[in-house]
Amino acid sequence: MTSSPPRNIEIFDQITAYILIRLYGSFPISQNLCQDEIYREVVQDCTDGNEAVEIYTSYIASTLSFLSDEKFIQYDQNTSLMPSGPDYSGVRLTLKGLTLLGTVPKTVNDTPQYSFIDLLKNSFKTGTKSALSDIVKSLFMYAAKNISDSITT
Repeated sequence: MTSSPPRNIEIFDQITAYILIRLYGSFPISQNLCQDEIYREVVQDCTDGNEAVEIYTSYIASTLSFLSDEKFIQYDQNTSLMPSGPDYSGVRLTLKGLTLLGTVPKTVNDTPQYSFIDLLKNSFKTGTKSALSDIVKSLFMYAAKNISDSITT
């Protein structure tokens, strides 16, 4: 029996799924992501006002930074936050991110099911937090074991 991840991981997973789904759908064209848009998608089930503020002020930028540091995405980090423009410009999947999302993980009995991107889309759409957390966890575990950082350098 798996336990639920801590709330900070649930929030990270939701932001990660939203960003990866959006970028996969537009690849190879880079996207301008607005913090307000990401926030609206993630905060829907949030009932704690302090947590909502923290999502807006910390989690979104930190998640984008993590995904960039781990070479899943790239973006222009020199863009200043403009009140009327995109908060994150030129965001695009790297080869590592694209490869990972298109990978079809095998189940316990080695039968391929769906690609990571399909699993993310389905889980994000249905709002199943535990499934989304399991998928993001599997995605990063798969990347750590099977995808070399050398393909992005």
